Amino acid sequence: EKDLNAVIEDADTLSGILTYHVVPGQIVPSDLSGSYTTVAGQDLEVTGSGDELEVNGASVICGGVQTANATVYLVDEVLMPPAKK
Repeated sequence: EKDLNAVIEDADTLSGILTYHVVPGQIVPSDLSGSYTTVAGQDLEVTGSGDELEVNGASVICGGVQTANATVYLVDEVLMPPAKK
């Protein structure tokens, strides 16, 4: 709860976390495995296939949901961007 409140109060940190969850384009589940650069400019690694997909170790619990401008995948935890050097 303390970490959540700190992030909510820091717009730059919140924006960095949210944009770390976004990859440009629409990628179907069968083409998802691989490395991707997020809108935040940092990389994510998608591994597995079918019902066993993971993003940086987080399990994809629902995926391939088509919207007007995106393909949505839900993961079971918040992905934290790596610390900038």
